[in-house]
Amino acid sequence: MLTVQEYLKIRTAKRDGMSIRAICRTYHHSHHTITKALNHTEPPPYTRTRPAKAPVLGPFMHIIQQILLDDRSQPPKQRHKASKIYRRLWGTARAWT
Repeated sequence: MLTVQEYLKIRTAKRDGMSIRAICRTYHHSHHTITKALNHTEPPPYTRTRPAKAPVLGPFMHIIQQILLDDRSQPPKQRHKASKIYRRLWGTARAWT
């Protein structure tokens, strides 16, 4: 992955008249990478292709979402903190076992 500084060097080299082939040789990147750098002003942000798996919290996500939705109507000091949600889930998990 190219850094912002490498993008700058590549774009500056092209502006100064260097060919894409020469830029590839100089900076040791493929012509596809150099072309992407020339088409974008800065590196595109990283995006996940799939959402991250949550094997431990997966079964409890609907409970957590409901707690957070219910908390929206509460004053800020009465809302659940992470530790309180954990304690509620731990009590729920113990009841299931």
